[in-house]
Amino acid sequence: MLCLPSDRTLNDFKPCRPFEAGIDYDLITQHASTYANTDYTLMLDEMKIKQGLVFNRNTGKLSG
Repeated sequence: MLCLPSDRTLNDFKPCRPFEAGIDYDLITQHASTYANTDYTLMLDEMKIKQGLVFNRNTGKLSG
């Protein structure tokens, strides 16, 4: 089951950064410099959502 945040919450995140496919080297560099002298570990993951999916706001389900 995939539970997405509300539309309002998703819209709050939209203007933060432009989104494009691929690796965001600027973001990686920013995090690397911010956490360089800490015990944090940077982990990357890749995700692709199947094309043709439709989110139904009334039921909260994906179909397609």
